[in-house]
Amino acid sequence: MPSWFIKSKWDKEFQLFKRSLFKNDSVGLVDYQDISIKVKISSLGRAMMECLSLCPDDFSLAEAYDLMEGLSTLRPEQVQELLEECTSIKVKRLFLYFAERAGHSWFKYIDQTKINLGSGNRRYRIYNIGSSSPVRLMDYIETLEKVLGKKAAKEFLPMQPGDVLNTYCDVSDLEKEFGYRPSTTLEEGLKAFAEWYKSYYQGSLLLIQ
Repeated sequence: MPSWFIKSKWDKEFQLFKRSLFKNDSVGLVDYQDISIKVKISSLGRAMMECLSLCPDDFSLAEAYDLMEGLSTLRPEQVQELLEECTSIKVKRLFLYFAERAGHSWFKYIDQTKINLGSGNRRYRIYNIGSSSPVRLMDYIETLEKVLGKKAAKEFLPMQPGDVLNTYCDVSDLEKEFGYRPSTTLEEGLKAFAEWYKSYYQGSLLLIQ
C-alpha cells in the first residue's frame, strides 16, 4: 500500500489488512490509473480470495457469498492460475464451494486435480453455530432495543402456522468434531451485529494488502 494513501485524509473509514496468500505475490494484480495516479490493484478473482482469507472473523461469509454471486464473468484460465498459486487451503475450498453453489459457467473449466486442496475431508457439512440455551422472544427484542437505542413497534398476534413454542440450537456435532462451543452472550452478539450493521450501511471501506 503506497505511503501517500495511508497518510492522506479520506472521507470514508477503511481497515488495512496484510495477507500473504500467493507463492507469486504479483499474480492477479492489474494496473489501475486515475489521471496521474497509477497503482497496482487486485483483479476481481484475487480480491475475492483476499476477502475469503478474512472470513469469518473479519468478513462475513454471507457477504462474501453475495460478492461471489456477482463474479459470473471471470476468465477460467486466470482463476486456475490464482488457485494454483494460492497457499491457503481454506481460501481455495471456500472459493470453489461458493463458485459451484453460485452456478458460474466458468467453474466447470477449473481443473481441480492441479489445485492443492489439502488431505482432509473435502465433503461439506452443515453445522449449527449458536447458543444451546433458548432465549425468550421478548428478552431478545428488549436486548435488541437496548443495543440499538430504539424502541421496536410491536404488534402481538396469535400463534401462526409453523410457529413453535420452544426451539434451541444443537451444537453437539460442532463440539464433538471441532472442540468448539460458542460462548458469546445474547447482548454481546446483538451489540456486535448492530455495530457492524450501522458501520456497513454508512459506507465504511475495507482494504486488504
